[in-house]
Amino acid sequence: MPSYRTSQSTALVVVPERVSRTKTQSNRSKKRSSSFLGQFVLLLALTGVCVSLVLLYIWQRVYVKDLITEIQGLQQVEAQLQIEHQELQMEYIRLSSPERIEQIATQKLGMRYSDLTTELIVLEVDPDHANTPPASHD
Repeated sequence: MPSYRTSQSTALVVVPERVSRTKTQSNRSKKRSSSFLGQFVLLLALTGVCVSLVLLYIWQRVYVKDLITEIQGLQQVEAQLQIEHQELQMEYIRLSSPERIEQIATQKLGMRYSDLTTELIVLEVDPDHANTPPASHD
């Protein structure tokens, strides 16, 4: 039902009540839509954070698995190197044994132990006259 208002003049002005209700309803719907939009943005942000955390967790697990695989490979290399080091130590001990050195000296180089009767004569050379030929004794 329209409400009638009178002004100072004799004319009547009709103001429909529906217009005021529509404005109130539009204000409420604006508040609802802005509230809904805020909730939607918040929900979207929380979903983004959750997805980011899940992706971070998955990346971390993959990275740790790769590191474990690398560590295992390095441990295998270390074990092989330790075996090779032990083999080289055994070969060094075998090659540097006094018996082997004596065998090579006598068989391949023709060396022998000296007799007690053998004398060693050492001549002292003067460095100033090292390049001059020795004098003959006729």
